[in-house]
Amino acid sequence: MHRFDKTLKLNTLFNNSSIFHAYSLEHFVILFIGVVLSILLYRKTRNWPYLKQRKLLITLSIVLSLIQLVKIPITLFLGTFNASQDLPLHLCNFLPFFLIAVFYFLSRDLWAIIFFWIILGCSQANFTPTIETSLFHWDALRYWAVHIFLVTLVLYPLINWKWKLQHADIWKNIIALNALALLMYVINLSVDSNYMYLNHKPPGKTLYSTFPEWPYYILVIEVILLIWSYLLFGIYSFFTSLYSKRATKK
Repeated sequence: MHRFDKTLKLNTLFNNSSIFHAYSLEHFVILFIGVVLSILLYRKTRNWPYLKQRKLLITLSIVLSLIQLVKIPITLFLGTFNASQDLPLHLCNFLPFFLIAVFYFLSRDLWAIIFFWIILGCSQANFTPTIETSLFHWDALRYWAVHIFLVTLVLYPLINWKWKLQHADIWKNIIALNALALLMYVINLSVDSNYMYLNHKPPGKTLYSTFPEWPYYILVIEVILLIWSYLLFGIYSFFTSLYSKRATKK
């Protein structure tokens, strides 16, 4: 585990001299702040009128989308833009746009599909991050804002609105993700990119590092996706049942 170096200066918005280390003090502080802000959001807004809650969630989803999109003009301004790396085509990067649709149309079906994508994908990104720059570099701020608050927003209907998952949502999520992956694979071949990490593993030490090489790690991910989806649904079912029993006793 890397310890936080007190002599190391934090990055500024456009200075990336400080490298991010997973499981450092910085990493744990970021996750802690994210959890605290999420809990505050749930608690402070749960008694708001439904329409007011919905407007807030749409606004926050738009903000996350803009935070993600700002990477393009910034990299263009800095002269570092690369279409194979800087377009918002990684799974977690374009999910804020899906959330706008969820809250605008109040689509439980779309929410249920991306619920699995966000919880499983962003959790992996938060606990085994691929970001290489430390705070307060603009890309680090973008990375953490998107990956932490995607989880916050997708949990909101479950916690405050009591939206429910169904067993069929497991297979809907898997089928939809495979269809999306096929499209993204074609895009990767077209622009020589690796969006959604379909053509090779991501850089750095991540969960992917333990998998076999391409294309076999994709098959491993398929199996893990199925197992984790059922596990996530099982955890959801357990706590839903527990909550229902407590509500009945009251």
